Amino acid sequence: MALEEQPGDGFLVMLRSISNQRAAAIWREKIEQTFEKPLAALLPGTEANERAALFQSLIAGFYLMRKVIGSTALARADAAALSRQLAALFQVLVQPNLGASRKLARLSAKKKKAR
Repeated sequence: MALEEQPGDGFLVMLRSISNQRAAAIWREKIEQTFEKPLAALLPGTEANERAALFQSLIAGFYLMRKVIGSTALARADAAALSRQLAALFQVLVQPNLGASRKLARLSAKKKKAR
């Protein structure tokens, strides 16, 4: 599904209802059962549950900023370019410890330069 084709009615219902503790609990259970747990089962390595939840957070935050709040930068951005950037972020979440490995590599390179 392309960025422009994604439905948002369910997201808006969720957003409007989460101030109610019971509604938030229902949404949390639904999200965990239908999205996070199945995705976590597919992710390699450690902390799969956390990375699956980060996927959901990234998607929800992006959708909120682009479609609900209407961030000028995100609303005007090229959908294909945003898709590529999001894919790169998702790739970090798919590969366990990729972000940490890159950070360590950068720190190591800085230490070598400082010598």
